[in-house]
Amino acid sequence: LRKMAALVLAQAAPKDEPETLQALFALMADKDASVCNSAVKAMSLASSGDEEMITSLITILSDSQNSVSLQSSSIQVLSHLAKKNDEEILAVLRSKLADPMPEIRMSAMEAVGSLAPAGPRWMTLVCELI
Repeated sequence: LRKMAALVLAQAAPKDEPETLQALFALMADKDASVCNSAVKAMSLASSGDEEMITSLITILSDSQNSVSLQSSSIQVLSHLAKKNDEEILAVLRSKLADPMPEIRMSAMEAVGSLAPAGPRWMTLVCELI
């Protein structure tokens, strides 16, 4: 039921609705990984640069015990909420480029592609992973 609530919020709620974002924030802490994952995916309702949501996503990514799906979804949402060239976010993504799970590395690579500044530094790093 909680998973369905997160999905409904993602589909029907107005963007940036404070009550919706708080409900999703609460669901992100749920014991059920599928509920957390659905809530994270629904976080695209938050505004770009929303520091509270970005911090929550970074917290999820800092715990390697979280599921691959949850981490991958968190990276994808983070790439939509974070501001381009944000060094803190890029440092988090850089650590995920070395993750043992291919799905997490792929999500991190896509996020780096959308957030990193143009130039050889990031392209060299990504090319080394190929």
